[in-house]
Amino acid sequence: SGSVIIEEGITEIGNEAFNMCYRMNSLSLPDSLLKIGDKAFYACVDLDHLVIPPSVQEIGQSAFVSCGCSSLGITVPEGITELKENTFASCKSPQINLPTSLVKIGSSAFHGGAFESISIPEGVTQIGAGAFRGNKVLKSIRIPDKVTVILDSLMTECVNLETVILPENITAIGLEAFADCRSLEEINIPKAVRSIQAYAFKNCTSLTELTLWDTAAITGVETFQGCENFSVLKIVVTRD
Repeated sequence: SGSVIIEEGITEIGNEAFNMCYRMNSLSLPDSLLKIGDKAFYACVDLDHLVIPPSVQEIGQSAFVSCGCSSLGITVPEGITELKENTFASCKSPQINLPTSLVKIGSSAFHGGAFESISIPEGVTQIGAGAFRGNKVLKSIRIPDKVTVILDSLMTECVNLETVILPENITAIGLEAFADCRSLEEINIPKAVRSIQAYAFKNCTSLTELTLWDTAAITGVETFQGCENFSVLKIVVTRD
């Protein structure tokens, strides 16, 4: 086991600075810190507690992949506008608190995590492909109103996901977006949706009911493959 204390006055932690420091279990970051580089704490699997100082303005891609962080939740500081690719992928923290300043969530940002709950701020306009893929304990999620496209594999293999709330202005649902969400029983597809891609709801074995507008085109193959309990497909006719 080991602890790392970074002294006050340090403003940046460089790329891969503590990459694969497997036995580091304690980390203290200074209030002077502004930037955390790419893969800075990649695979610090024994890191049990993470406090990101409010001074931090930028977090690099894959910065905290596979960090333990199991004892307490993670709080991302206000002022951060983007979480980059794989930032918190495979983290074992049960909770993450995101800032109201957040605008963009990168691809696979939370892939394979153990987050029990994630509240996405209303200011978010873009969520990357596979952002929540493989979060096996996540039970519910609400996509903010400013997001217009559900990208590929967004929630794939979220096997305990029961509730998804989509905003009314979603126009497309991507490839395998909700594939293998085996606890999802129903979902309302907004009127604005024009395209649903292949395997979007593949193996959603608990899905029994789906409502679609007649303006939606199921453009992909085997969209509902393996939905063995699917019994009701309601088509709402547009009367505009």
